[in-house]
This record gives sequence, C-alpha cells and structure tokens, in this order.
Amino acid sequence: MYRFPSFFYALCALILCANWGSNPSEQGPKKPSRCIYGTLTTTNNETQAVKNILVGGIFDRIPFYGVTTEEIDPTTNTTFIDLEDILSIKPSTENPLEGIKRYKNRDYIALTLTLRGNEKGLSSLVKEPQEKKVLVEKSRKISCDQTATSGDFERELSFEAIKELSILGFRQGDRPNSQKEQTKESPSAAKEALCAQTKTDLQQLDTESKGVFSTMIQKIRSSVNYICG
Repeated sequence: MYRFPSFFYALCALILCANWGSNPSEQGPKKPSRCIYGTLTTTNNETQAVKNILVGGIFDRIPFYGVTTEEIDPTTNTTFIDLEDILSIKPSTENPLEGIKRYKNRDYIALTLTLRGNEKGLSSLVKEPQEKKVLVEKSRKISCDQTATSGDFERELSFEAIKELSILGFRQGDRPNSQKEQTKESPSAAKEALCAQTKTDLQQLDTESKGVFSTMIQKIRSSVNYICG
C-alpha cells in the first residue's frame, strides 16, 4: 500500500520550511560598518538622539555641490565630504522650500555645513571649524536609528524636514544583524529532521511502488536534494 498522503504532507512541509528559511525579512537591514551618532532636530523643534546616520545611504564621500547660478550645472563643482568631518547640517534658509534650486528638471536644496576642523583622528578639509554653503540633491534622504528607552527604531527624513543635524562623534558599527545572518546560514534542527524523514519516506515509496512511479519519484528526489542539500 502506497503512503502518498503522509509523504506529500511531509514534502509540502519541507517546501514551506525552506521558503521560511530563505525569507529575506529575517535578515533585517544591514547596519553601516561605522556608527555616526548625534542629535536630530526636526522642523517641529523635536530633538532626538540618533545613531547610524547616513546621507543617501552612505557616510563617507557624500557629494555636495557648489552654489551656482541657474544657468550652471551644480555638479560641475562637487566636493566629497565624510560625515565624520561635519559638525552640523542645516538648511540655508529658515524655510527649506525657499532654498530649492532646479537645474534641468533636477531639484537641489541649499544647506549650510559646519565643518569640524582638523582634530586628531579626523580627515577634515579645514584646520578650524567653518561654515560652507552647498547644494545637495533634494532626492537624498537622511536615515538613522532613533534611540529610545523602549528600543531603537529606524527613521528616514528629507532635508526639508530637518532644522539641524548635529554630528557628535563616531565609533565602530555594532552590526547587530551578523548573528541573524549566521543563524540563517545554519539549517534548523526541525528542517534537518524533516529532510531526513522525507528522504526515508521517498525511498520507501520507491520500494513499495516497484518502479511504477520511478520517473516522478526521481524528480521529487532531485527537488528534495536541492532543498536539503
């Protein structure tokens, strides 16, 4: 007597287990290798401690453009600055929308950077703190983790939403996702047990069917071997 129902239940469970194990949502977003931290003040005058600050998804060699006339492409004058070399970022105008410049259907927003100065361990462009007027692509976002007693949570803001971003320092990134990624790479005990049981059932089904379903069983065996390794 062929045991199709129990075998296919096990096979379906195995496939579901494999899909859950490969779900990218378990990994979570990767944290930067360097943790830039500071304070963020929004246009609502709310100030929060933040960390893992990124501008456009990066923390080094961020492109800022020179303030030009409407006829000149801002990207012809580009300065690459690391976040660790900046003390603060804020819109150049009280109303950020007034500082928006458009060139060939691309919008830029005017910012005032306060460069940190040449302190020990930094690669700053200047010896003393100084302000620098620049433009940045309006599409770039500021992303960070807001720290709170209940736990950290991610934020993403446009430059129009901030009043000032202050950089207090930097340290080596925590990379909290490494444990999750390592766990994902190692098959769970439940999956290993299910793989072993499915292979056993498949072998028994092949024996009991006496070659009647050999082609189908071979295809299923290939799929099981692919999932289980």
